Amino acid sequence: MSGARIIAARAGRGQVAVEGEELTPDRASMGSALLEQRNIPSAGRSAGGYRRPGMGAPAGHAAPLELLRMAIVARRYFVDGRNKSEIADELGISRFKVARIIDAGLAQGQIKVSISIPSLPIDPFLSERLQEVWSLKHVLVLAARDLPPDVLRSELGALGAILLAELLAPDDALGVSWGRTLDYLADALPVIARCEVVQIVGGIQSVALAVNSLDVARRIGLRAGGRMYLLHAPLLSQNAHVLEGLLRDPDVAETIGQFRRLTKAIVAIGSWNPPDSLMYKAIPSRDRHRLLDRRIKADICGTLVLEDGTIAATHLDRRIMAISADELRAVPDVIAVAGGQDKADAIAAVLRSGLVNTLVTDATVAERLLHA
Repeated sequence: MSGARIIAARAGRGQVAVEGEELTPDRASMGSALLEQRNIPSAGRSAGGYRRPGMGAPAGHAAPLELLRMAIVARRYFVDGRNKSEIADELGISRFKVARIIDAGLAQGQIKVSISIPSLPIDPFLSERLQEVWSLKHVLVLAARDLPPDVLRSELGALGAILLAELLAPDDALGVSWGRTLDYLADALPVIARCEVVQIVGGIQSVALAVNSLDVARRIGLRAGGRMYLLHAPLLSQNAHVLEGLLRDPDVAETIGQFRRLTKAIVAIGSWNPPDSLMYKAIPSRDRHRLLDRRIKADICGTLVLEDGTIAATHLDRRIMAISADELRAVPDVIAVAGGQDKADAIAAVLRSGLVNTLVTDATVAERLLHA
């Protein structure tokens, strides 16, 4: 045997094996007897069993007892979850020696760490890197690339549903935006922690009628099993007077009154250049052109965002029925689910705004965001 091969995954409690045989703690104590049963020459002994004075391990080979100790150390550390001081006390060596054994095994390829995330199609390395670069709370990056738009929205929605179910706690107050990806999320969402659900964006008439903001919030609310606060009003009113009248409606006022109580929010992001936004399509063309002249890059919950992350004050502000930028920024956990190459710049703009702190996106967008 030229070296002990060890496969370990600390988080997953993987297996440690030496040349295909599992090394259990009781076998670790067998020491050199185990090696002799395998016909492995120990230090100072030839293959025929005759000791040569001053003879060490064969040239190019590690001493078998050292390999055995490496296997024991690796198992204790990676599989059993013991710390270096505990391992040192057990083996009668210093914790610095334990650290050197682990470092040497990893460097020489005798200790191999295998990380496996079954059933979730995420890229853990892009997820971690994006989280660090943008200082986000959580990031999940879908590993798939070049998916058709509807398939991508479906996959992102399913991944967002898993994350939302994990993060929600009983008695949370969840704000719900809307969009095509969140429509898929609502379909994929399992039964979640009992919490209140608050619709935070009004509806859009005659655009993507299959995607209804009230219905998305209602379906998520049914999964949560708590009280629902729905917003029976359009996102964009004809003028400020119409909006003021809607705000006096008791049901609308009650829903809006919940915005400052939110502990989490699930939101979508729309792109304005290139256009990939339901809000963009719903705004009259004359207003849209005025806003494009302002270099609007993205929308989130009815708030318009410039490329550098600045919140744009516009002539539409007094006609929008939605949570405000300040109210959204005050929510402790805002989860954005958005992807697709055309939305990469819009997502970057929203991240710069500080309105979201958790992101679910795809690998293509993630790679662009790392260089944005």
